[in-house]
Amino acid sequence: MNEFFISVSEGFRRYFSFSGTATRRRFWHWQLFIVAVGFLAVAFFSTNALWVWGALTIIPSITVSVRRLRDAGIPVWLTLFILLPFGQLAIFAMALAPTRKTP
Repeated sequence: MNEFFISVSEGFRRYFSFSGTATRRRFWHWQLFIVAVGFLAVAFFSTNALWVWGALTIIPSITVSVRRLRDAGIPVWLTLFILLPFGQLAIFAMALAPTRKTP
């Protein structure tokens, strides 16, 4: 459980940092946090709260995705799939790749 909070805090602490890597676990912890808080925002407030939450977390979500793709050895420019309809599903599929072995 502690690693979950570390992963989430790293996502916010490295808000604009595209350098480095993110493990699969850190990536999925971040995604779980984003989705869970999004559901809570809609359940307790309104869809307007979801828009605010999305605006606050879009940049760290992109940076975590870039770091995850780098960790998997996938070209980082493929993060631009986020701009396409259902592009996040492509990012999820690529995020399932194992960590690249370094020589």
